[in-house]
Amino acid sequence: EGQLTSALTKHQITVDKLTQELFESKEKVSCLEISYRTLKSERDMLYEGERRARQQYEDIIREQRSRNILLTNLQTIQNNLERNEYETKQRLTTQIEGLEKENTLLK
Repeated sequence: EGQLTSALTKHQITVDKLTQELFESKEKVSCLEISYRTLKSERDMLYEGERRARQQYEDIIREQRSRNILLTNLQTIQNNLERNEYETKQRLTTQIEGLEKENTLLK
């Protein structure tokens, strides 16, 4: 009976030890599950941030292209206005010279 009690005590100690290890393992699993959910949430937020950043970048590129087209169009308008001004001055200068000659002849 002494051996049986000794064996039973050893088995009980082993069972207690395994029960404690199981409890600790469950706690670790619980902590890991929380860490997993937290990391997954952070990953999702990073993906969303990256998606928004890409969208903003594309918007900026589109806006820059539009500004470049607008600037080119404005430059073309300015060039046309300057050319028209030059041509008008030339035409008016020629008309003035012709009128001055005609005026001189009429005197």
